[in-house]
Amino acid sequence: MGYDPVSLAVIGTTLLSAGSQVAQGAQQRKEAKRQAALAEENAAVAAEAERESANTALKQQKMSFLKSGVTLAGSPLLLMQETFERGERNARNQVRTGAAQSQTLKAQGSAAFMQGISGGFKSVGSAVLQGYDAGMFQKAAPTGTNPNLPASQPAAGTNFDAYQTA
Repeated sequence: MGYDPVSLAVIGTTLLSAGSQVAQGAQQRKEAKRQAALAEENAAVAAEAERESANTALKQQKMSFLKSGVTLAGSPLLLMQETFERGERNARNQVRTGAAQSQTLKAQGSAAFMQGISGGFKSVGSAVLQGYDAGMFQKAAPTGTNPNLPASQPAAGTNFDAYQTA
């Protein structure tokens, strides 16, 4: 008994589709990792920009105080410290936001990969069940026997001379 070519084609196509699903999930995970790294990099750039902005504001405050004859002790110093701390806080928030975006993107990529694997296995299982239903995994009946009869009865057209005893 040979295999049904249509069943083989269906199973082969399903296996190709399963492999494609896994590959697509892997590609999505790779892209998510790339985007996650980009989010972290953008956050680092934004944090540095916040620090530079705070430093520029500090320099302007210092020059303004010195031009007006105010010493940098007391209230002016507290104001400058507050400006510096605000800049650092904003920079840390930029880094945290980038890290959170990065983690979200990585999680989405991993989920896409797992979904691809799950879909692939589901397709393979479906193909195996289709093959089983089509009888591809049944043992072929020996030639000259009827698989619908019990094993103790010879099939029609069997040479009865083989069953006679001497």
